[in-house]
Amino acid sequence: GGLWVPVVAGFGSVFQYMQMIWGFISPGIVASFLFGMLVKKAPPAAAIGAMILGVPVYGLLVLLLPEIAFLHHMAITFLLLIAYMAVVTWVRPLTEPVVMPVRVELDMTPSRGVNLMGAGVILGAATLYAIFW
Repeated sequence: GGLWVPVVAGFGSVFQYMQMIWGFISPGIVASFLFGMLVKKAPPAAAIGAMILGVPVYGLLVLLLPEIAFLHHMAITFLLLIAYMAVVTWVRPLTEPVVMPVRVELDMTPSRGVNLMGAGVILGAATLYAIFW
């Protein structure tokens, strides 16, 4: 860990480092998840390719456009990955749309006392807010 300190120090702060590093991971995951939920004929290859492509695309944006904020790098990466997944889905869509299984036997009635517990959580949060304000 001590050997990595100069790398983190080059970013200016730990928070800038963490934000920059999350940019390598999160656009691919979010794009794959959202695209898979919205496009039922999206093949698994589209999601896998997007998660793999997310790292080099974000890295190239960081290297080629350093003056742009990291959130813009992440947004551009996200949009490029969505475009990639759309092309893969257009070229090789699934033959049958994915249908999420539904569990009919799942009981969705709330537990007794759930309202009381919820009120307790809200009261506890308000108390902590008032104490540490």
